[in-house]
Amino acid sequence: MNIVLCTDSNFVEHCGTTLMSIVDNNKRCHFYIITDGLIEKDIRTLKGIALKNGSTLDIVPVDKRLLEKFPMPQNIATSHISIATYYRLFLSELLPHVDKLIYLDCDIIVRHSLEDLWNVDLNDYALGAVYQICDWNVQANQRLGIPIEYGYFNAGVLLINLTYWRNYNYLQLFLDYIEKNRNKIVYHDQDVLNYVAHTSTLMLPCKWNMLSVFFYPSVLMECDVDENGNILRKFEEYKKTLPYDIANPAIIHFVSRPKPWNIRCRHPWLNEFIKYRKKAGFRIRFAGFRFLLAPIIEVIKIIMIFRFKRSVQ
Repeated sequence: MNIVLCTDSNFVEHCGTTLMSIVDNNKRCHFYIITDGLIEKDIRTLKGIALKNGSTLDIVPVDKRLLEKFPMPQNIATSHISIATYYRLFLSELLPHVDKLIYLDCDIIVRHSLEDLWNVDLNDYALGAVYQICDWNVQANQRLGIPIEYGYFNAGVLLINLTYWRNYNYLQLFLDYIEKNRNKIVYHDQDVLNYVAHTSTLMLPCKWNMLSVFFYPSVLMECDVDENGNILRKFEEYKKTLPYDIANPAIIHFVSRPKPWNIRCRHPWLNEFIKYRKKAGFRIRFAGFRFLLAPIIEVIKIIMIFRFKRSVQ
Protein backbone atom coordinates (compact mmCIF):
# COMPACT_ATOMS: atom_id res chain seq x y z
CA MET A 1 0.00 0.00 0.00
CA ASN A 2 1.56 3.29 -1.14
CA ILE A 3 0.71 6.32 1.00
CA VAL A 4 1.86 9.87 0.26
CA LEU A 5 2.02 12.87 2.59
CA CYS A 6 3.40 16.31 1.75
CA THR A 7 5.08 18.47 4.36
CA ASP A 8 7.64 21.15 4.99
CA SER A 9 9.61 22.02 8.12
CA ASN A 10 6.67 23.93 9.63
CA PHE A 11 4.30 20.95 9.44
CA VAL A 12 6.53 18.09 10.58
CA GLU A 13 4.77 17.49 13.91
CA HIS A 14 1.36 17.41 12.22
CA CYS A 15 2.70 15.07 9.53
CA GLY A 16 4.15 12.82 12.24
CA THR A 17 0.81 12.75 14.06
CA THR A 18 -1.01 11.68 10.90
CA LEU A 19 1.71 9.11 10.21
CA MET A 20 1.36 7.70 13.74
CA SER A 21 -2.39 7.23 13.30
CA ILE A 22 -1.82 5.33 10.05
CA VAL A 23 0.81 2.93 11.40
CA ASP A 24 -1.30 2.26 14.49
CA ASN A 25 -4.06 0.87 12.27
CA ASN A 26 -2.18 -0.44 9.21
CA LYS A 27 0.81 -2.71 8.70
CA ARG A 28 3.64 -2.75 6.15
CA CYS A 29 2.84 0.44 4.30
CA HIS A 30 5.22 2.19 1.94
CA PHE A 31 5.25 5.89 2.77
CA TYR A 32 6.50 8.70 0.57
CA ILE A 33 7.06 12.10 2.17
CA ILE A 34 7.10 14.84 -0.47
CA THR A 35 9.06 17.85 0.81
CA ASP A 36 11.17 20.83 -0.22
CA GLY A 37 13.59 20.07 2.58
CA LEU A 38 13.66 18.60 6.09
CA ILE A 39 16.49 18.59 8.59
CA GLU A 40 17.98 15.21 9.48
CA LYS A 41 16.36 15.20 12.91
CA ASP A 42 12.88 15.52 11.39
CA ILE A 43 13.61 12.77 8.86
CA ARG A 44 14.73 10.44 11.65
CA THR A 45 11.55 11.22 13.59
CA LEU A 46 9.26 10.40 10.68
CA LYS A 47 11.18 7.25 9.74
CA GLY A 48 11.14 6.13 13.37
CA ILE A 49 7.34 6.37 13.44
CA ALA A 50 6.97 4.45 10.17
CA LEU A 51 9.26 1.65 11.31
CA LYS A 52 7.05 0.92 14.33
CA ASN A 53 4.92 -1.47 12.23
CA GLY A 54 7.42 -2.68 9.66
CA SER A 55 6.62 0.05 7.12
CA THR A 56 9.15 1.87 4.99
CA LEU A 57 9.45 5.60 4.38
CA ASP A 58 11.16 7.44 1.54
CA ILE A 59 11.85 11.17 1.42
CA VAL A 60 11.09 12.63 -2.03
CA PRO A 61 12.65 16.09 -2.50
CA VAL A 62 11.00 18.88 -4.50
CA ASP A 63 12.63 22.04 -5.78
CA LYS A 64 10.55 24.80 -4.18
CA ARG A 65 11.50 27.20 -6.95
CA LEU A 66 9.22 25.28 -9.32
CA LEU A 67 6.22 26.56 -7.37
CA GLU A 68 7.14 30.20 -6.89
CA LYS A 69 4.51 31.45 -9.35
CA PHE A 70 1.64 29.34 -8.03
CA PRO A 71 -1.39 31.20 -6.54
CA MET A 72 -1.10 31.43 -2.74
CA PRO A 73 -2.79 33.38 0.09
CA GLN A 74 -1.63 37.00 0.27
CA ASN A 75 -0.63 36.60 3.92
CA ILE A 76 1.02 33.19 3.83
CA ALA A 77 2.47 33.69 7.33
CA THR A 78 -0.97 33.55 8.96
CA SER A 79 -2.50 30.95 6.68
CA HIS A 80 -2.54 27.19 7.34
CA ILE A 81 -2.02 26.74 3.59
CA SER A 82 1.56 25.99 2.57
CA ILE A 83 3.15 25.95 -0.86
CA ALA A 84 3.48 22.21 -0.21
CA THR A 85 -0.21 21.89 -1.07
CA TYR A 86 0.72 22.01 -4.77
CA TYR A 87 3.16 19.10 -4.54
CA ARG A 88 0.43 16.53 -5.17
CA LEU A 89 -0.05 17.89 -8.70
CA PHE A 90 3.45 16.58 -9.54
CA LEU A 91 3.02 13.06 -8.15
CA SER A 92 3.05 11.33 -11.55
CA GLU A 93 6.55 12.71 -12.17
CA LEU A 94 7.88 12.61 -8.61
CA LEU A 95 6.99 8.92 -8.26
CA PRO A 96 7.58 7.47 -11.77
CA HIS A 97 7.63 3.88 -10.48
CA VAL A 98 4.29 4.12 -8.64
CA ASP A 99 0.98 3.37 -10.36
CA LYS A 100 -1.48 3.84 -7.50
CA LEU A 101 -1.40 5.61 -4.14
CA ILE A 102 -3.39 7.06 -1.28
CA TYR A 103 -2.73 10.75 -0.70
CA LEU A 104 -3.45 12.23 2.75
CA ASP A 105 -3.24 15.79 4.07
CA CYS A 106 -1.39 16.32 7.35
CA ASP A 107 -4.43 17.56 9.29
CA ILE A 108 -5.87 14.05 9.26
CA ILE A 109 -6.26 11.19 11.72
CA VAL A 110 -6.75 7.60 10.47
CA ARG A 111 -8.79 5.38 12.79
CA HIS A 112 -9.16 2.12 10.84
CA SER A 113 -7.48 -0.04 8.24
CA LEU A 114 -7.10 1.55 4.81
CA GLU A 115 -7.22 -1.77 2.96
CA ASP A 116 -10.81 -1.33 1.74
CA LEU A 117 -9.96 2.10 0.40
CA TRP A 118 -6.80 0.81 -1.24
CA ASN A 119 -8.70 -2.01 -2.95
CA VAL A 120 -11.25 0.28 -4.66
CA ASP A 121 -11.15 -0.32 -8.42
CA LEU A 122 -9.87 2.83 -10.16
CA ASN A 123 -9.17 1.41 -13.60
CA ASP A 124 -11.44 3.88 -15.41
CA TYR A 125 -10.85 6.87 -13.14
CA ALA A 126 -8.12 9.42 -12.48
CA LEU A 127 -8.88 9.46 -8.77
CA GLY A 128 -11.38 8.74 -6.03
CA ALA A 129 -12.50 11.44 -3.60
CA VAL A 130 -15.16 12.47 -1.09
CA TYR A 131 -17.47 15.28 -2.18
CA GLN A 132 -18.25 18.27 -0.02
CA ILE A 133 -21.83 19.02 1.02
CA CYS A 134 -22.35 22.72 1.61
CA ASP A 135 -24.09 25.57 -0.12
CA TRP A 136 -20.92 27.28 -1.37
CA ASN A 137 -20.21 24.31 -3.64
CA VAL A 138 -22.56 25.87 -6.19
CA GLN A 139 -20.43 29.01 -6.14
CA ALA A 140 -17.23 26.98 -6.53
CA ASN A 141 -18.64 25.11 -9.53
CA GLN A 142 -19.75 28.35 -11.16
CA ARG A 143 -16.41 30.03 -10.46
CA LEU A 144 -14.46 27.18 -12.05
CA GLY A 145 -16.90 26.50 -14.87
CA ILE A 146 -17.79 22.97 -13.69
CA PRO A 147 -21.40 21.84 -14.25
CA ILE A 148 -23.12 21.54 -10.88
CA GLU A 149 -24.06 17.89 -11.41
CA TYR A 150 -20.38 16.97 -11.03
CA GLY A 151 -20.16 18.51 -7.56
CA TYR A 152 -16.93 19.61 -5.86
CA PHE A 153 -14.68 17.17 -4.01
CA ASN A 154 -12.25 17.70 -1.16
CA ALA A 155 -8.65 16.92 -2.08
CA GLY A 156 -7.39 16.10 1.42
CA VAL A 157 -7.91 12.37 0.89
CA LEU A 158 -7.36 11.03 -2.62
CA LEU A 159 -7.05 7.57 -4.08
CA ILE A 160 -4.97 8.29 -7.18
CA ASN A 161 -4.47 6.33 -10.38
CA LEU A 162 -1.08 7.64 -11.56
CA THR A 163 -1.18 5.45 -14.67
CA TYR A 164 -4.29 7.34 -15.75
CA TRP A 165 -2.58 10.66 -14.97
CA ARG A 166 0.36 9.75 -17.18
CA ASN A 167 -1.77 8.37 -20.01
CA TYR A 168 -3.78 11.60 -20.18
CA ASN A 169 -0.87 13.94 -19.38
CA TYR A 170 -2.54 15.34 -16.28
CA LEU A 171 0.51 17.30 -15.12
CA GLN A 172 0.42 19.42 -18.25
CA LEU A 173 -3.33 19.86 -17.90
CA PHE A 174 -2.80 21.08 -14.33
CA LEU A 175 -0.11 23.56 -15.36
CA ASP A 176 -2.10 24.83 -18.35
CA TYR A 177 -5.16 25.45 -16.19
CA ILE A 178 -3.16 27.37 -13.59
CA GLU A 179 -1.48 29.49 -16.26
CA LYS A 180 -4.79 30.47 -17.89
CA ASN A 181 -7.03 30.72 -14.82
CA ARG A 182 -5.03 32.22 -11.97
CA ASN A 183 -7.81 34.71 -11.24
CA LYS A 184 -10.34 31.87 -10.71
CA ILE A 185 -8.27 29.83 -8.28
CA VAL A 186 -9.23 30.24 -4.62
CA TYR A 187 -8.68 26.80 -3.09
CA HIS A 188 -5.31 26.22 -4.70
CA ASP A 189 -4.56 22.76 -6.09
CA GLN A 190 -7.99 21.53 -4.96
CA ASP A 191 -9.59 23.86 -7.50
CA VAL A 192 -7.16 22.65 -10.16
CA LEU A 193 -7.86 18.99 -9.43
CA ASN A 194 -11.61 19.55 -9.46
CA TYR A 195 -11.55 21.26 -12.83
CA VAL A 196 -9.19 18.87 -14.60
CA ALA A 197 -10.63 15.65 -13.12
CA HIS A 198 -14.32 16.51 -12.67
CA THR A 199 -15.40 13.99 -15.33
CA SER A 200 -13.02 11.25 -14.17
CA THR A 201 -13.44 11.16 -10.38
CA LEU A 202 -15.03 8.27 -8.49
CA MET A 203 -17.18 9.30 -5.53
CA LEU A 204 -15.94 7.64 -2.32
CA PRO A 205 -18.04 7.06 0.82
CA CYS A 206 -17.80 10.00 3.22
CA LYS A 207 -16.28 7.80 5.96
CA TRP A 208 -12.99 7.99 4.04
CA ASN A 209 -12.79 11.76 4.50
CA MET A 210 -14.98 12.88 7.40
CA LEU A 211 -14.90 16.63 6.89
CA SER A 212 -15.65 19.06 9.69
CA VAL A 213 -18.80 20.26 7.91
CA PHE A 214 -20.28 16.75 8.09
CA PHE A 215 -20.56 17.14 11.86
CA TYR A 216 -22.93 20.10 11.61
CA PRO A 217 -26.57 18.99 12.01
CA SER A 218 -27.62 21.63 9.48
CA VAL A 219 -25.68 19.84 6.74
CA LEU A 220 -28.66 17.57 6.12
CA MET A 221 -30.62 20.62 5.08
CA GLU A 222 -27.91 22.17 2.89
CA CYS A 223 -27.34 19.72 0.06
CA ASP A 224 -26.48 21.04 -3.38
CA VAL A 225 -29.29 21.17 -5.93
CA ASP A 226 -29.42 21.13 -9.71
CA GLU A 227 -30.89 23.88 -11.87
CA ASN A 228 -34.39 22.52 -11.21
CA GLY A 229 -34.00 22.56 -7.43
CA ASN A 230 -33.59 18.78 -7.13
CA ILE A 231 -31.09 17.45 -4.58
CA LEU A 232 -28.24 15.82 -6.45
CA ARG A 233 -28.17 12.05 -6.23
CA LYS A 234 -24.60 11.77 -4.92
CA PHE A 235 -25.43 13.95 -1.92
CA GLU A 236 -28.55 11.93 -1.22
CA GLU A 237 -26.28 8.89 -0.89
CA TYR A 238 -24.13 10.68 1.69
CA LYS A 239 -27.19 11.70 3.68
CA LYS A 240 -28.18 8.03 4.04
CA THR A 241 -24.88 7.00 5.65
CA LEU A 242 -23.82 10.20 7.40
CA PRO A 243 -25.48 9.48 10.78
CA TYR A 244 -23.55 6.22 11.02
CA ASP A 245 -20.26 7.47 9.60
CA ILE A 246 -19.90 10.39 12.01
CA ALA A 247 -20.12 7.92 14.90
CA ASN A 248 -17.32 5.74 13.51
CA PRO A 249 -15.30 7.54 10.82
CA ALA A 250 -12.37 5.78 9.16
CA ILE A 251 -10.54 9.03 8.43
CA ILE A 252 -11.10 12.30 10.31
CA HIS A 253 -10.13 15.43 8.42
CA PHE A 254 -9.74 18.55 10.56
CA VAL A 255 -10.27 20.70 7.51
CA SER A 256 -11.71 23.79 9.18
CA ARG A 257 -10.25 26.28 11.62
CA PRO A 258 -9.50 26.20 14.47
CA LYS A 259 -7.21 23.24 13.79
CA PRO A 260 -6.70 20.59 16.50
CA TRP A 261 -3.35 22.10 17.41
CA ASN A 262 -5.09 25.43 18.09
CA ILE A 263 -6.32 26.00 21.64
CA ARG A 264 -9.86 26.96 20.58
CA CYS A 265 -10.54 23.70 18.73
CA ARG A 266 -13.70 21.88 19.89
CA HIS A 267 -13.92 19.25 17.18
CA PRO A 268 -15.94 16.16 18.24
CA TRP A 269 -12.93 13.93 17.61
CA LEU A 270 -10.26 16.19 19.10
CA ASN A 271 -9.26 13.45 21.55
CA GLU A 272 -8.18 11.21 18.67
CA PHE A 273 -5.73 13.88 17.54
CA ILE A 274 -4.43 14.26 21.09
CA LYS A 275 -4.03 10.49 21.44
CA TYR A 276 -1.91 10.09 18.31
CA ARG A 277 0.09 13.23 18.93
CA LYS A 278 1.08 11.77 22.30
CA LYS A 279 1.93 8.40 20.73
CA ALA A 280 4.14 10.17 18.21
CA GLY A 281 6.03 11.81 21.08
CA PHE A 282 5.01 15.40 20.43
CA ARG A 283 4.09 17.91 23.10
CA ILE A 284 0.39 18.59 23.73
CA ARG A 285 -0.74 22.21 23.98
CA PHE A 286 -4.24 22.71 25.30
CA ALA A 287 -5.65 24.34 28.41
CA GLY A 288 -8.06 22.92 30.90
CA PHE A 289 -10.32 19.96 31.46
CA ARG A 290 -13.05 21.42 29.25
CA PHE A 291 -11.13 20.41 26.14
CA LEU A 292 -11.53 16.77 27.18
CA LEU A 293 -15.25 17.15 27.86
CA ALA A 294 -16.15 19.23 24.80
CA PRO A 295 -15.64 16.52 22.16
CA ILE A 296 -17.69 14.00 24.15
CA ILE A 297 -20.53 16.48 24.56
CA GLU A 298 -20.48 17.39 20.87
CA VAL A 299 -20.63 13.75 19.73
CA ILE A 300 -23.58 13.01 22.04
CA LYS A 301 -25.40 16.12 20.82
CA ILE A 302 -24.86 15.33 17.14
CA ILE A 303 -25.99 11.71 17.47
CA MET A 304 -29.13 12.78 19.30
CA ILE A 305 -29.98 15.36 16.63
CA PHE A 306 -29.48 12.89 13.79
CA ARG A 307 -31.57 10.25 15.53
CA PHE A 308 -34.35 12.76 16.02
CA LYS A 309 -34.26 13.78 12.36
CA ARG A 310 -34.45 10.13 11.22
CA SER A 311 -37.33 9.43 13.61
CA VAL A 312 -39.48 12.17 12.10
CA GLN A 313 -38.80 11.29 8.47
